[in-house]
Amino acid sequence: MTRNLKAISEKGVLLLKEPLPLPEGTQVKVTVTSPEEDKGERSPGMEDQSWYALTELLTDCAIDTGIPDFARKHDRHLYRT
Repeated sequence: MTRNLKAISEKGVLLLKEPLPLPEGTQVKVTVTSPEEDKGERSPGMEDQSWYALTELLTDCAIDTGIPDFARKHDRHLYRT
């Protein structure tokens, strides 16, 4: 499940403005975007974080086809043309 929620930070703890339908003790992955970033302003290192997230996603989704020239000859391999 992926949801975009709003929260308030109080003393280093995020308080959600709405409840989540998750069992108690469920571990989640949290990505925090400050209001300044929502307005298009970027904090230092944001490009690095975005690049890291993209490369992590691509690594997680990578499939080894065992075909070394797949990118160069993908039509031939996919459509037998």
